[in-house]
Amino acid sequence: INAVKFEYYDDLFQNIDRRLTMGAGIGYYFIRGGKTDWVVELGGAYQDTRYESVEEGQDKSEANGSIPFRTTLETDITKRIELTAEYGVQYGLGSDVNSIHHTYVLFEIEIWKDFDFDMSLTWDHNSRPKTNAEGITPKKDDLAMYYGISLNF
Repeated sequence: INAVKFEYYDDLFQNIDRRLTMGAGIGYYFIRGGKTDWVVELGGAYQDTRYESVEEGQDKSEANGSIPFRTTLETDITKRIELTAEYGVQYGLGSDVNSIHHTYVLFEIEIWKDFDFDMSLTWDHNSRPKTNAEGITPKKDDLAMYYGISLNF
């Protein structure tokens, strides 16, 4: 559980030069221990975003308050398969409301001792992407799938 949060984010494909988020919140474990942990977090934050480029007449940066919400589930599906699933959203406050969603699902499958085969899926959604100086507006949704081998130590 994050009592205090600081996050730095950049994504040139989304026209974001940098986004800083600072905030605080509280969380509650609905399930803790055994094979499963499930936590829900809610808080308040300040977010400052600077864009790589913008259309003429538009502000290159914007700042606003936001309400972050996140829930995370970690569970052992079997003795060799672990699941981590997370959903988070930041609801912007102010006149130009923007919501930023992040969903992450990870399966870790033990293949031999400390080696795991990992499969993950990530979905990011920005309800109001900023058009760049060339007139290109980034897509609202990004979907990515990753595979890999990890070593636990």
